Amino acid sequence: MSIHVTLIDNAGGIYNLTTNLINFATLQWGETKKIRVILKNTNRITTGIEIKFVAHPTAQVGSAEDTYESALLSDNELGPFVPVFNVASMSPNEEKHLWLQWSIPPEALPGWGQYAIQITGVVDL
Repeated sequence: MSIHVTLIDNAGGIYNLTTNLINFATLQWGETKKIRVILKNTNRITTGIEIKFVAHPTAQVGSAEDTYESALLSDNELGPFVPVFNVASMSPNEEKHLWLQWSIPPEALPGWGQYAIQITGVVDL
């Protein structure tokens, strides 16, 4: 059975790879921005959930260093922020608030970037 955990914005929009993209807007070199999202389990009990930023499978824009390797996650606005966020278990319809942080490295090339968020886990039957 596949995992059914989604990211939802404060307005209730569900993020996916092609529509309703997470937008960090415009950042200057060396600047950091945080965005709050909701992780929601829409299936049975799910364990071993792992969330991380990865190269977009079909539309990656920008180098790894400038995009997904410069993004971090936390369940607290003040951190600590980590590259891979783990959730041991989520019950059906449970929600967890997460913060996504992206920092543009000072040596980054100008322009926009696009990358993806990967969520994996195990659905307990």
